[in-house]
Amino acid sequence: MSCIVCTNPIKIRAVTPCKHDTCHVCAFRTRALYHKKQCLVCRTENDRVLFADSESQTVAVSDDKYAIDFTSQDAKKQTLDLLLNKCPRCSTVFTTFKQLSEHVRTQHDRVFCNICANQKNQFVCELKLYNSRQLHQHQVKGDQNGFKGHPQCRFCTGKRFYSDDELFVHMRDKHEKCHICDQIDATKPQYFRNYDHLASHFHEAHYVCNVQSCLDQKFVVFRDELDLRAHQIKEHGSILGGDRKLPAFGGKLTIEKKKPDEPKDSYETKKLRLDERARHYLNYDQAKVDEFQKLVGEFGKNGNERAVLAKLRQLFVESSAEDLGLLLLELKELFPKNSSPHKFLETELKSHNREKLLDQQFPALSTAPASRPVGPWGQNQPTTGLRKAPPPKSKPVVNRGTSSNVRLTYLNNSQPKPQAPALDDQLFPKLPSVQKPKPPRVNPVNTSIGQWGQGLQERREESDFEIRKGKKGKQVLFRMGVNRN
Repeated sequence: MSCIVCTNPIKIRAVTPCKHDTCHVCAFRTRALYHKKQCLVCRTENDRVLFADSESQTVAVSDDKYAIDFTSQDAKKQTLDLLLNKCPRCSTVFTTFKQLSEHVRTQHDRVFCNICANQKNQFVCELKLYNSRQLHQHQVKGDQNGFKGHPQCRFCTGKRFYSDDELFVHMRDKHEKCHICDQIDATKPQYFRNYDHLASHFHEAHYVCNVQSCLDQKFVVFRDELDLRAHQIKEHGSILGGDRKLPAFGGKLTIEKKKPDEPKDSYETKKLRLDERARHYLNYDQAKVDEFQKLVGEFGKNGNERAVLAKLRQLFVESSAEDLGLLLLELKELFPKNSSPHKFLETELKSHNREKLLDQQFPALSTAPASRPVGPWGQNQPTTGLRKAPPPKSKPVVNRGTSSNVRLTYLNNSQPKPQAPALDDQLFPKLPSVQKPKPPRVNPVNTSIGQWGQGLQERREESDFEIRKGKKGKQVLFRMGVNRN
């Protein structure tokens, strides 16, 4: 006969007043570990239960702590031994489960899963032993059908739980949940490590009331802009300038979010930046650097800005205009905006930038002297007798009168262009012409009459070649020493 709950063979039968029999392990687990007295089949409350290892139901011994009657002393011993901390390998009994865990780790190189031991209501003899690799596989992926491992908290490093229910309780108590996202889609809850991370999510994804009292209260956030507007009209009507009416449907709500102020550099940071730039421009000359720092300290005292600025220009005379402009810009940042030195330097920078722009748009013309003509042997030639450049053409004059008989002179392009006068041959002689030598023939032509002195003159008079016209054009065929007569 097998147990209706665990399907294991029944060795000791648990008999209840409701006549539903199970094995002693399942019945004792309900009373000892779950602390319940219900029937495992019909959920009926039973004050006492009988554990029988035979067909007889005569009570031989009882246990008042768990309200169990036994038909034999052996049945009682086997039942109560389920509570002992006994080693599964060597059957050594220990007082506590901690001592047993240390024993199996040091003596047998095995470990229990502490999550299962603490959360799963099982007897010690039912717990499994694992090595390190098997334990990792058990906790991460699982080792049974339907068991996918113990879930882990993504915020607490290395912390796992028995099931999703325990993980949910942990996330609810130790971390923060976005209630707006839960209203939008309850199947995908959004959790965050703490309220600071949740507040960042509120500002990025939802609509937050930026009034300081609501920020201090926390969780004052809304799903859409209309809800935020209604809240501000109801709770902070003075912020809207007395307009306590919502715009008509279709109107556009414009609520500007206050941007956090950007951090500003301190006076010490600006001063260090200015000193480092000055050292670089002065090639790290300590004497000049000390003079520069002295002039900066005197700048703006008793209205001496212009005099000190002239000394600074003289000190940085070797620097470019761009470098000097950057130096003055950083010097201006040392003074408050409404102070006299700040306004003076701002005016000087505008003038400096205007001069720089004019130099870029209108560069200065070249002042190099005109070159004189050079003769054939390098001597400077007199300018007399040279061809003069033609005079510049006069601009056309447009008659703005109303007469139609006036003809515009600049439209007449039929006049011949003036020809340049001829150059003087004495001043500009022609270069001597160079005749290139002809290369000699490799094999000289033999003009003799031949070895035998006859027949060659007659062959010269004959036609030694003929011209034929084919597909590729004209072809020339030569006869080499063949007489066809």
